[in-house]
Amino acid sequence: LRIWQDADSDSHGTLLESVRCAGHRVELWHWQLAPGVSYSAEPAPLGSQEMLYIISGELVLTLDGLVRPLVTGTSIAFASDQPYRFYNPGPFMLRFSKSVMLVAG
Repeated sequence: LRIWQDADSDSHGTLLESVRCAGHRVELWHWQLAPGVSYSAEPAPLGSQEMLYIISGELVLTLDGLVRPLVTGTSIAFASDQPYRFYNPGPFMLRFSKSVMLVAG
């Protein structure tokens, strides 16, 4: 299920699976961002976490005012209960997976 799509490129975020477990919702996503495209996220509920794995390309994650570059084959985990931004600075399509653990409301 495509949840977000950029109007000017083939950039999108697709929710692949979502399950509820022990007071949390766990989601598996596939994302791709075209060169120069960014996505700014609103904070998730307090206590939420995300993990990213870069399948191909380069991702610049801006989180808590810090810029964190990630390249193919790298991963990161972070608290997503704060604003953050994904950006593709590279010349090629960026593809990454995203796992999200949200505190269920």
